[in-house]
Amino acid sequence: MARRPGKFAYKLRRTGSKPRPPPRHRKLAPEEVKELAQIMQERFRWESEPRFFQLEGVKAQIEGVDTVIQAPTGSGKTAIAAGPHLWRGNEGKTTIMVCPLLALEEEMVETFKTEFGLTAVAVNGQNTLTKNKQIMEEIVRGQYRIVLISPEMLQSRAFKNRVLRNNKFTRRVLSVFVDEAHCLSHWGADFRKHYASLGSVRAFLAPGTPIIAVTATLTARVRRDLHNKLHFPKTGGRFINVGNDRPNVSIVVRACEHPQNTLADLDFVLPETIESASDIPKTYLYVDNIKTGNDIIDHLGSILRQRNPALYELGVIRPFNATMSADYRTHAMAAFRNNSEYAGGQVTADNVKIGPVRILVCTDAAGMGCNVPDVDRVVQWKLPATLSNFIQRAGRAARARNRTGIAILLVERSAYSINLQTRPAEQDEPEPKTSKGKQRARKSRGPPKSTRQKTPKNYAKRHGIDRGSSAGPSHDTVLDPADNPIVDHEAADEGLLAFVQSTQCRRKIWQEMYESPLSEAATASAIVPCCDICDSSLLNRARPPLREKGPKASRPKVGLPDPNAQTALESWREQKLDNDHPHAVFGATAILSDSLIERLTSSGPKTRPALATMLKTWLWRDRYEGQLTDLLLSLQIQSIPKPKAGHSIGGDTSTTTGQAQSAGSRKHTTDATDDQHPPKRARRSVNNGSSQPSSLPANAPQAIPYPVPASLRAPAPPSSSSQHSRLSVPPQPYPVMHQLPSPHASMLPSPYAPMSPLPYASALPSPYTSGASPSPYASMMWVYELRPVCY
Repeated sequence: MARRPGKFAYKLRRTGSKPRPPPRHRKLAPEEVKELAQIMQERFRWESEPRFFQLEGVKAQIEGVDTVIQAPTGSGKTAIAAGPHLWRGNEGKTTIMVCPLLALEEEMVETFKTEFGLTAVAVNGQNTLTKNKQIMEEIVRGQYRIVLISPEMLQSRAFKNRVLRNNKFTRRVLSVFVDEAHCLSHWGADFRKHYASLGSVRAFLAPGTPIIAVTATLTARVRRDLHNKLHFPKTGGRFINVGNDRPNVSIVVRACEHPQNTLADLDFVLPETIESASDIPKTYLYVDNIKTGNDIIDHLGSILRQRNPALYELGVIRPFNATMSADYRTHAMAAFRNNSEYAGGQVTADNVKIGPVRILVCTDAAGMGCNVPDVDRVVQWKLPATLSNFIQRAGRAARARNRTGIAILLVERSAYSINLQTRPAEQDEPEPKTSKGKQRARKSRGPPKSTRQKTPKNYAKRHGIDRGSSAGPSHDTVLDPADNPIVDHEAADEGLLAFVQSTQCRRKIWQEMYESPLSEAATASAIVPCCDICDSSLLNRARPPLREKGPKASRPKVGLPDPNAQTALESWREQKLDNDHPHAVFGATAILSDSLIERLTSSGPKTRPALATMLKTWLWRDRYEGQLTDLLLSLQIQSIPKPKAGHSIGGDTSTTTGQAQSAGSRKHTTDATDDQHPPKRARRSVNNGSSQPSSLPANAPQAIPYPVPASLRAPAPPSSSSQHSRLSVPPQPYPVMHQLPSPHASMLPSPYAPMSPLPYASALPSPYTSGASPSPYASMMWVYELRPVCY
């Protein structure tokens, strides 16, 4: 008798035990491709048909083919993600778009809504947990066509369990679109390790769901890495390469002329005459270190304050990096993109007033993918890690059609001292292997310098280290094309050093590394000058101002603080505390510390630039620097030299035995002079002319002798009846203690007393002693009182 099937088997029989096969992708006919182009032009309201790579990228998603696309920055790669949703049969489907930065996600949400008419949402850490949970539920229900997400959030446990494990949703996934795909190779092995495992998402998707990787910088090495990490098939994938050159952007590379800590090579960023904000070209200034960016803002701010104080107060120079709050970044980018809306300034939630931003000092947080169409200039301070980094940032300039721009790379002078005309020896040899047979990876970015041949004489000059200097165009070296360096296609810096040292058109290095066709900028039909090698006049747009070289300024000698200036500064800080902070819990020293007052008043009169340097790290600089500087310039601080070595505070200690006797008759005059300006820490130990300490009773016990090793003893002093005669003993082995011009010196029974101050100190009365009995605690008091006098 056949067994009756259970409930579970009945359910399988009714619904089917096999999952439904995925929809079959078919290749579009030529007529359908033309129809798709017309639909995109009409729905996106474009003046012309989509570009070749845009149409090919959209077609690849409809046909279900994994594709890698290299196209220039600002050329419209975002439309590739939007286009497939216009094709029939794709209604209700979703594209998962992987973005590297939060700022890019926020901008893309608005771009898809306003330019392409598609619903989009960002899933990131800026949302609360409750908000993200709600968004994930809406994604599963199919409310959004575009989901923007970071690789970390995409592979998080919450997103996997709530979204990717839902089969109903994964069957609706049209494609996984990886924006700025070069980050998989550049960041995947470093601080963004989830990029390296991005290909694991395929396990959750329906078979045949394509992955589209787009970028503007794709070397052969990076492309191989993309195929491995995204699990592309060995055959059947597509590679669309239309080049990545920007013919409307000129390129300038020059070496820093001044010491890098002065930042003087960036002075050209601000024009000599600034009457309004529009006189400053809209500029991205990229740095790879946030602290350096803050120093640059201070440096350029000090120049702007001299040329136009009103613009300085309005804040036309602003930082932009990942440490800023989301509200600040939103306002700063909006003020940079649209100056007219912020002409009068707006206050953020962080109480920061932002005006029309003209110079944005930023890291990659403001560069990658963000669309500001009217940027005139991009400046890169110092060498980035790779050539791709510079090209990505240079691509931020002149993104709008019919605009021109310039990209300037300021490099360290040491970049010209590495010999690239001969390949390193170890490149022809296999990598050393470990005991397991695996090749050991190099720790450094490039090959060790020790393996390269010695740099020939004048190598740096022949490769352009002096070009673009403040000396003028007459000193720009004419480069010989025969000196062009060898390009290493597998170098970790992707040919960046060769790009810097190039003696031929720089775009040829660019073309060779990225297999990019030569652009119009390097041809006769160029709309802008190509690069500083093809047209040396471009160097004038990045040339540092000429600084007169006078005699080298000597470091001011530090002496004793001027007491009048000290008193004035102490009164000033008290006044600021009472007027500006009447209810503060801190004291006046929190505004201006004693140590800073001592520094400001111990080296004589100072200039305004010198004061600006000394106050650079002052906590209250932004608020009080101008007032304090004006006060210091009006004080006429005097230079009071420190006593010379071998001299005491009260006079010359090199007095002979006979002179010591006559010095005793002048002690009242000397002591009176000392009391006028005693050292601040020694005032309690200097007595007004008395021959003995005022606190020493007449019946104080004599010092107890203390044995001193014979090897450490100094020569015996000459006999003399003067109580100060032992001061003339040669300073052995503790010269400062022997030279004490103090009444306390008479208490020292021998010149060897400094060798053992504790026993002799027991002669001093102390709160810790009773009567005349010596105590070790009294010696501690003696050392405490004598030490300030010794200094």
